[in-house]
Amino acid sequence: MLYYVHKEIAVCSSSVNPKMEQPEEVTVELMQQILRKVENDNTITVLPCLQVDELNKDLHGGSCMSRVTVTYTKGGDQSQHMISLVVKVIPKIPSLTEVVSKSTMFPREIQMFDKILPRMAHLLRKAIPDNHYDFFAQMYYTRKSPSYFIAIEDLGPKCFKAPRRKNGLDLIHCQLVLKTLARFHAASVIIHNEDKNSFTLFNEYAFQEEIVNKTVIEIGFGIFAVVRKALESWPEFGPSWADRLRNRCKTLQEDLYAIWKRDENAFNVLNHGDFGLHNLMFRHSESGEVEAIMMVDFQCCSYNSPVLDIHQFLFSSAVDEVRAHHIEALLREYHAELTATLEALGAPKEQTISLPQLLQEFENKMLYAFFYTVCLLPLSSSDNDIGLSSDEIFSIGSDGLEKFMPFITATYAKTLKRLLPIFIQKNIL
Repeated sequence: MLYYVHKEIAVCSSSVNPKMEQPEEVTVELMQQILRKVENDNTITVLPCLQVDELNKDLHGGSCMSRVTVTYTKGGDQSQHMISLVVKVIPKIPSLTEVVSKSTMFPREIQMFDKILPRMAHLLRKAIPDNHYDFFAQMYYTRKSPSYFIAIEDLGPKCFKAPRRKNGLDLIHCQLVLKTLARFHAASVIIHNEDKNSFTLFNEYAFQEEIVNKTVIEIGFGIFAVVRKALESWPEFGPSWADRLRNRCKTLQEDLYAIWKRDENAFNVLNHGDFGLHNLMFRHSESGEVEAIMMVDFQCCSYNSPVLDIHQFLFSSAVDEVRAHHIEALLREYHAELTATLEALGAPKEQTISLPQLLQEFENKMLYAFFYTVCLLPLSSSDNDIGLSSDEIFSIGSDGLEKFMPFITATYAKTLKRLLPIFIQKNIL
């Protein structure tokens, strides 16, 4: 995930702002190697002054991210040029370093940038030449050893910006997101047909990995406990509703495992796996109309049911008005784009999912919507300035729940009051 705030530091020769820690992997020599490869120009010389913007993610630490602005010369000319790129390395947060380094999060993302996304771009450009743009950043460099390292295009110069999480996405943005997701899913079907071995890393749902699952469950169930405590004090609910949540929690983890287990006989696609507005960027026109979207952060990609991405997005990122009135219409639009793209890509006619099947699959996995509503929506609908460090968020415990009460905003409370009765009707709660 990419929840972050910007903090600028300047790194000239060995000078480092004492308040910040420059990623040790970011060196002049490596930046020069990367630029020479990207530009296919061995005359490039990077000057010994790197400007680094630390992208401090305050709610998730799948990687430590920095924007690196590089000044360089080339071709013997002393004219100076500048380029910025985004660098991702293992996070230095004590509670996360081991989790990320021992998981397949970085290998998954490296496989996406090295193999899957370039092939996806080629397929979609050929199939939809007049109506396609790449919806992911260009990869500049990846490395697995001696330590994980990814360098990608900085989307800022292309005027892409991350949305404010607490605002949620309106219907128009949701339509564009699901249209883009449908193309991502459709192209993945073709790539899987071509080379199943390229999906080996994605066969297990990312959150099923033992070391990752422990962290996700601890965070999710910790926030679950915060929500339960808040319900006890709400006049509309009270202790009886808190008891409902407490009882549901007893089998929630086991039931989530059942949802994450892939049905080999069903229609499966490559899921983004962490698909929410925190991993989306948008470009808008001068008049404010949304023009394009970028998907970022591919550390949780998994081969599974397409509705897992859809549930996560709608129940973590859409404004509640969209959830209340437009879900079926959005599912229909997603399905229309999915089938049209599969046809344009030349997928076998039998390798698809009908609209009734999609709607039923969405209902069958509604527990995933409940999980995001109760366990993670409080985080994704809150503001960035709550004042908790990443380490605090990843070490939530019963003795520190009071710190997390600010996540239960009035907007979230209104959403929860509308959705909980619906989950009861669907026998989820």
